[in-house]
This record gives sequence, structure tokens and C-alpha cells, in this order.
Amino acid sequence: MAKQSARNLLIALSVKYSGDWTKMRDAISAKVYISQEEIQELINKVDEECITLVDDDFPRCLINSFQPPFVLYYKGNIRLLKERRLKLAVVGSRNNTPIGQKSIEYLVEQTIKKEKDTVIVSGMARGIDGIAERTAMRNSASIISVLGSGLDTCYPTQSKDIYEYSKTDNGLLITEYPKGVPPDGEHFPLRNRLISAMSHSVLIGEGTRNSGTNTMVKWALTDGKDVLCVPCDIFSPNPLCIELIHEGAICCVSEDDIIQCLKGYKGP
Repeated sequence: MAKQSARNLLIALSVKYSGDWTKMRDAISAKVYISQEEIQELINKVDEECITLVDDDFPRCLINSFQPPFVLYYKGNIRLLKERRLKLAVVGSRNNTPIGQKSIEYLVEQTIKKEKDTVIVSGMARGIDGIAERTAMRNSASIISVLGSGLDTCYPTQSKDIYEYSKTDNGLLITEYPKGVPPDGEHFPLRNRLISAMSHSVLIGEGTRNSGTNTMVKWALTDGKDVLCVPCDIFSPNPLCIELIHEGAICCVSEDDIIQCLKGYKGP
């Protein structure tokens, strides 16, 4: 009974504060009073599937992550997050070059062909993220798409195909924001912490220092995940990978580099 009450409170706070992690934490710390009537009223606004931090089957990979989400809303196959399958996060520039696209398509496809149960985790963004997820889709592989908005918003709209695929049994569409919360610039850096936590390794396909891709690298390093980078043209407008390789990131030139890192991960 106590666990159910705690679960209801977390869902109610999530709706009340639009999934804002800091506001939820502060309300819990301050023991802000919310009547049972208000809790029930807030819960009644939720009509999607959700899982909370106090649930017994909350994904282990997220429990010890930085700012573990209090509530996750989802559509699709939640088992993808819980199963012991190789999970590769792929992120990169929204303004990718042709060679960047070709490299990611090749690496993702070859990885899936060698390890058919590999799950591609990304953010459904245009550019490298979408290229990686669409490559997985063409190969009938599983994907996890982490949103920076409520489940009722497909953002960007050009990713409608990824959005729909993620809601099938071969995908998972997941977010810490309840319905009605629009995409916001502040949501995406935090969204990246979930992509990192859900994955065993992170593959970077182009980017710049002042980008969300570089933010993802920081989350991955915080989580102790291997960061693989595709070496790019020295004249590329997205030189982040070359810079990261100089700093110690793994130079990724084949699917074997990826699989070795995925299988070498010892976390949950």
C-alpha cells in the first residue's frame, strides 16, 4: 500500500510540474502537501503507460544514473529497456555531411548484421540520430527513441516514420515528460543523460564542441561508457570526432570496434 501511494505521488508530481526533475525533487524534499483529491485528479490526466522509480521492475540501468527519472512514460516494447541486449547509442550533428551519413549507415548496418539483437538508442533528431535509427529500421532491428517532450508530440515532424516505428513491438518511445509538454531547448541536454544511461556504448558521428553531441559525450564519460568516434575529413565542418580521438576516444572504423565495446561493458 505504501509503495502504491509513493507511485501515485510521483505520477501526480510529474504531471503537476510537467516532468521537471528539479521541481519534483524539491517538492519531495520539502514534503509539499498534496491532497489525495489533487493526486487523483492529476493521475486521471495520464492515459499512457508509465513506470516509476519505486516500481520493482524499474530499469536497473537508470536507478543509479545521474538524476534518475522519477517517472517514465512510454509506448512500444518496454522489455527492450530491461532485456540484456547490446544497446548502442548513436548521436551526432543535425547538419551531417554525406560522408558522415555513409559512415553511420555502414557501421550501424554491419553491427546489426553481426549482432542481430543490437538495439539502437537515439533521440529521433534529424541528421545522424535519424540516419542511425532509419538504418536500424531498414534492417528490422530494434530502436529506442528518447523524447524531449510528451509522447503526444512528434519532434521533429520529419521523424514521423521513426516515431511510429518506435511505438511497435520492435521499438520503444520513451520520455520523462507527460503528455502536453512541448519540446524545449532545455529538455534535450537532460534527455541525453537518459540516452547515455540506457546504452552500453556511445557512437558519435560528427559534431561540434558547441552542440548537444558534445553534451552527450560528457554524459557518457560520467556514466563510464566507451565513446566511439567516426574519424572525419580534416576539413569537415563537424570536427568534434577528430578532437575527441586526440583526447582518447576510441577511433571507430568497423563494426568490430563497436561490438568489442558493447560486449566489454560490465554495468547493469
